[in-house]
Amino acid sequence: MHEDYTVQHIIDTFSLSNPDFTGIIIAFAIANAIGLLEYAWAVALSLKENKTPFPAWCHAFMFAHDLTAGIVFATLAFQHHFFWLFVVYGLGMLTWTCLEAINIRTVIKYEKEEAFGIGVSTRDAVIALVLMVAFFLCVVNILRWNMNDVAMFYWLPLTNVVMAVAPGYVLAKRRSREGSSVMVYIFVVIGTVFNFMPAPIGLFTSTTPWIYNQPIWFAVGAVCTVTAVYNLYRILQLPPKTIDMGTYKKKPIW
Repeated sequence: MHEDYTVQHIIDTFSLSNPDFTGIIIAFAIANAIGLLEYAWAVALSLKENKTPFPAWCHAFMFAHDLTAGIVFATLAFQHHFFWLFVVYGLGMLTWTCLEAINIRTVIKYEKEEAFGIGVSTRDAVIALVLMVAFFLCVVNILRWNMNDVAMFYWLPLTNVVMAVAPGYVLAKRRSREGSSVMVYIFVVIGTVFNFMPAPIGLFTSTTPWIYNQPIWFAVGAVCTVTAVYNLYRILQLPPKTIDMGTYKKKPIW
């Protein structure tokens, strides 16, 4: 077992006074840029093709996680003189929550039968997703409490596990590239590899090395990387999207 991290440790790690600050900030920028690209592509698919590349439960989980994280970081920002990391993460997580809300809207409007069964009503789809979000809010927050996750640095890395496996569920159900994107799968592979890299490359292995720069984390990363690469291989084996597929009126997203 290991000792918990503290808020002060996070502040010290992400402060200019840290000799390793340059490497930490580069890892921070890369990790979050990849995550933003994953969801930017998902929103683009949602708006242009009326489908999302992730299953409904993934949207519900990420909404619950990022809403919780946004509130946690906003609270920490007020408590710690608006330390830059807490401000950036607070605003960023609430922005991600809005992006996830767009995808949830698409699930309700266009994917409800795929997600919840033939003939399901919009009302039932809304209820199902509200209950999913409520369930994941409970899961995230009770485990956060049990883990003493004071600044989400136990939960944040675990979202990479979800992102590595979630797209494959949609691909298995649709058996086509419709509503998906090769670029999303490429971003997922890059993000998975990067976030499970040892220190000083990976973000979490660098910020809390006694927790994540360990064999168990690398073993989890190996499984997630194989899964992400396999899902990329699967989508590349499927026929490319064409204008005649689905509801496309313009060239579909690659």
